[in-house]
Amino acid sequence: MHFRTMMTETEFRSRRRARLRWTLLGLTLLCSLSFGCVYLRLLQLRKQLADFDANFTLIHSPGAYLTAKNPVLKPRDLVWLTGLDSVQTESTDGKEVSTFRFLKIDPPDGDLPRHSAAWMKAGFVKGKLQSIEFPETFNETFNHEVLRRAFHGAESGEVDESEKATGWALHKDLVIPDRPKIHRLFGLPSSTTTDREFDELLYLFHRPPIPKSEIEKPDMWFRFIYDRGGDKMIRAHVQVGWLQIVVSKGDDDQYRVRIRRGKYESP
Repeated sequence: MHFRTMMTETEFRSRRRARLRWTLLGLTLLCSLSFGCVYLRLLQLRKQLADFDANFTLIHSPGAYLTAKNPVLKPRDLVWLTGLDSVQTESTDGKEVSTFRFLKIDPPDGDLPRHSAAWMKAGFVKGKLQSIEFPETFNETFNHEVLRRAFHGAESGEVDESEKATGWALHKDLVIPDRPKIHRLFGLPSSTTTDREFDELLYLFHRPPIPKSEIEKPDMWFRFIYDRGGDKMIRAHVQVGWLQIVVSKGDDDQYRVRIRRGKYESP
């Protein structure tokens, strides 16, 4: 006689629930010991981003200042995502502020870029990421509608656990930055490549100080590809340490984003 037939249905369900509880407890313990549940926090953040208005506020003072209403990320989560530490950390009025600063590698012709540095300030309160601040030059690109539409659909995006990646289709009304906006944001590119179909703008950044020797592996880089002689972006590839973000336009003219935490890739 099968074991299940020797128990009542109530007993069987009770034992199954008990096994499930112990399994979840084991997974939670393993998560806490290994990654500090960073995966769970990132999933929670993804849900929050999908409902941007309910979970975040954005002001410009003078640069883009994003505040989380229900903070979930911890200081080491940013390091886990990118593999990069901040260049400066200070504490004021109960808030710990970590500054991530990058210097742009000048174009080879020696022209002085309009904006030679990029930075981000992450503010932590009670051990959780409460605010992110960007320079004033980011205001045009990181406005409320852009962020709200960029993360629309993030919660339902597919997750590839083996690749540590997720992705989703961007809102059809999202305005993708054109070439003039990128120039106003970052200044002159570190290099420009042109062929019969496309123009490629490459921006290379390194945490200060920039070494005198040639940099083969910049800490952060951006590649923007536009149609030849035009301002319409076809593809963008962003690499910040280990964190990779790719925005691409499909044959259906729909833009999609893919975010991956993996190995470093050179430009």
